[in-house]
Amino acid sequence: MPSILCATICCCLPCIMSVLGIREDFSQTRGATSESINALPIYKFKVKQDLNADGEEFNTGGSEGGVLAPGTEKERFLLGEDAVCCVCLSRYADNDELKELPCHHVFHVECIDKWLKINASCHLCKSEISESSGLSKSDRDG
Repeated sequence: MPSILCATICCCLPCIMSVLGIREDFSQTRGATSESINALPIYKFKVKQDLNADGEEFNTGGSEGGVLAPGTEKERFLLGEDAVCCVCLSRYADNDELKELPCHHVFHVECIDKWLKINASCHLCKSEISESSGLSKSDRDG
């Protein structure tokens, strides 16, 4: 009797799951394509420099943040809590190369490239990386 019940469950479960829409298509790749990953912009990070009493610059150790893409039209300041790669949990160092996603989150190039090959969405906000336009799905929708 238990073997008949087990066989019935094993045979009927896939049918029930497909009717309820529970089944996922596991053959579908979920990562981003190499083309869409390579199309994302890469910027240098510059650690914020402070001036000491003599007017000389000194490094604050990155705790105060820094500047993304210094000297370009895309230049912007990152606060200390934003100057950390959320994939590897390391602070950005001087001259680190960072990749910016369409949602404007930035990560170490090596870290986010590995992530995007597995998952075509932002590691933080989960917005999907668009293949064609360079916009995240949430940017296109609204």
